[in-house]
Amino acid sequence: MWRTVSGFDFTDITYHRQVLDGTDQPVVRVAFDRPEVRNAFRPGTVDELYRALDHARMTSDVGCILLTGNG
Repeated sequence: MWRTVSGFDFTDITYHRQVLDGTDQPVVRVAFDRPEVRNAFRPGTVDELYRALDHARMTSDVGCILLTGNG
């Protein structure tokens, strides 16, 4: 199961943390969420991706980042 990482208001990506039996796991998922344009990047997409990746990098109990696309 995945839960949205709080504190972020993204429009071009989604950012979730894996949860198993109510406990956060060391995995986060960043997904591009612009299927109407085949998940094409724009400057805002890059900014959001940077913020999510930087947050994951600075979170000591994250050991894996899954990068994918929705749609």
